[in-house]
Amino acid sequence: MGWVLETFIDPAEWPLDPTPSAWVGGADKPSVSSNQHRRLAWWYAGAAAAAGAVSYLAVIVTRGRSLDVRLVSSITAPIFVLVIARVSGLSGEMRRVQVELARAEERFRMLLEQIPAIVYTFEVGGRWRYVSPYIQTMYGYTPTEWMHQPELWLERVHPADRERVMAKDANSRSTGAPFHIEYRVRSRDDRVVWVREDATIVTDELGRPSLFQGVIFDITARREAEAALEGLNAELERRVAERTAELEAANHGLVLAKEAAEHANQAKSEFLSRASHELRTPMNAILGFGQLLESSPLSPNDRDSVGQIVKAGHRLLGLINDILDLSRVETNRFSLSLSIEPVSVTEVVRESLDLVRPLAAQHGVRIVIEPLDPPGHVLADRERLKQVLLNLFSNAIKYNRDHEGTLEVSGAIPDGVGGVIRVSDTGPGIPQDALGRLYVPFDRIDAASRPIGGKGLGLAVAKALTEAMGGRIDVETQEGRGTTFLLTFPLPATLPANTDEAGELDRPQEAPASVHDGTILYIEDNMSNLALIKRIIARRPGIELLSAMQGGLGVELARERPPSLVLLDLHLPDMSGEEAMRQLRADPRTSGIPIVVTSAEATPGSIQRILAGGANAYLTKPLDLHEVLEVVDRFLVRPSEASREPGPTEAVG
Repeated sequence: MGWVLETFIDPAEWPLDPTPSAWVGGADKPSVSSNQHRRLAWWYAGAAAAAGAVSYLAVIVTRGRSLDVRLVSSITAPIFVLVIARVSGLSGEMRRVQVELARAEERFRMLLEQIPAIVYTFEVGGRWRYVSPYIQTMYGYTPTEWMHQPELWLERVHPADRERVMAKDANSRSTGAPFHIEYRVRSRDDRVVWVREDATIVTDELGRPSLFQGVIFDITARREAEAALEGLNAELERRVAERTAELEAANHGLVLAKEAAEHANQAKSEFLSRASHELRTPMNAILGFGQLLESSPLSPNDRDSVGQIVKAGHRLLGLINDILDLSRVETNRFSLSLSIEPVSVTEVVRESLDLVRPLAAQHGVRIVIEPLDPPGHVLADRERLKQVLLNLFSNAIKYNRDHEGTLEVSGAIPDGVGGVIRVSDTGPGIPQDALGRLYVPFDRIDAASRPIGGKGLGLAVAKALTEAMGGRIDVETQEGRGTTFLLTFPLPATLPANTDEAGELDRPQEAPASVHDGTILYIEDNMSNLALIKRIIARRPGIELLSAMQGGLGVELARERPPSLVLLDLHLPDMSGEEAMRQLRADPRTSGIPIVVTSAEATPGSIQRILAGGANAYLTKPLDLHEVLEVVDRFLVRPSEASREPGPTEAVG
């Protein structure tokens, strides 16, 4: 009897699953309810059959006797009571479970309807089981409309994406692979909606695909943003391409402009070299023959005339040098000939002042030198700094007050970085409206009011040279009280060791003819230059002068009759002077002969190149009479009577 009671009373024997029916193995609510009803019906039928069987058995055994009837009644009555109680209890439990199931399904349905996406269940055979209400927001169709028209799904797929979607759907149906794809859908109002669909396959008991369960998201905003970004990227790439093309064109233009500028600079450099040669060549004859006449016995009037010629020639030579220097600076080629090094300010100032003292005495201007340490030393080119100071000193004297003016030179380091040289005068000063024209070439501010000689190039050259050396020139002026020019140069990191600066070499005196002998070969194509050298060498009796007007002839003559000294011009009709010098140095018969180059090319770069190429000395045209004789004496005087040994390489002039 115990097992019977346990069977009838234990409610765990027939558990009811409260899981929402729409998601239990793909089954729906009606299928779950019918299963439960069938199970309860079988339970009721079984209990009744058992009670009836027991009663029937009791009647047969007792053959209808009253005792047996009572026995059967006593047995069957409790059973029927238990059955009735069981049925009543199960009905209440069933109602409670159904209420909980309904509530769970309602909550789940509300959750699905809040998702901003379409949630669906679709049978492989083509029937929609469930579609969430969000389909109306996305596509404009109600769930009922969509579920009753299964063909709508494929019809509303964008024609351009339809084939791709169908291929993906067929692959999922045949293989059971998940369905993941992005495509376009035309809504009821013909809007294009970009969607992403993610679905899984639910299989039946035999493993065959039976249901699609998935979610469809609206990705239109993302796609539009991506399209806009792609458009921006395309526009950016287009602009970059256009800008790149513009830059390439500009760069090509800059390259062409650079090449044109380089060609122009090269042409200008060649012009300057040729102009220097062509301008200095006639000056060589003017000043050379002038110096010869000046050293000859002349009447006082003739001597004065020759002096005027030589003086004018030197002024013209100075003008030529200033113009060429200014042109070289403007073409940025001057830096090639600068030697920037620590320079003693005191020494350069004193050397420059010594050269202008006669001019200061002529104008009655007093020279005052204040302490020049600091700055002590500055970084500059010694000769170019001296050229700048000479321009400033001569201006300070010429534009000062006659017989009562003062030229003052001082130094300072105002900022601890640059050394300053101050050049002050007590002249009338410079008008403020004229300061903008101060460094303009050939523009003399007071040319109309003051009869002071000058070319109007001094300050322009001084400014250009100062800046080429890495310095700066400034001016302070007060009308009626004077002007101060300030030269600022970088300070050296270390100072040079104390050494005595070599002074100018004393020019040789006219040597007796008995101490000179030898042969000089002069390779020169200009007749006036040849005549000048002949006149100069005539002052050294005992020296034979040979000449050749072509480089090739001069080299052959040197090989046949090796001279004691070769004077060589750089500009020859058949070859350059440098090529002639290379041939002489390459031949053992002529390699030891001293070579002195005479040329109108006066740039330091050219001089250094020629000396490095094998020349023993370099004389710039116009030739100075005393310098030519000095070189001749050095190389042709007998060693036993020479006052000094010839230097290996030296530039003169």
